[in-house]
Amino acid sequence: MRNEKEIKGISHLGNQDVKYSFDYNPGVLETFENKHPEKIDNR
Repeated sequence: MRNEKEIKGISHLGNQDVKYSFDYNPGVLETFENKHPEKIDNR
């Protein structure tokens, strides 16, 4: 769950003529910090 600081200014995501591509495009990938590293399941 996100806190107020993380979601400040975010509203109505994707509601203004956003074009969604369904083809693979590595240029749109991003990385982010794992907020719960203790929950990694290394099977």
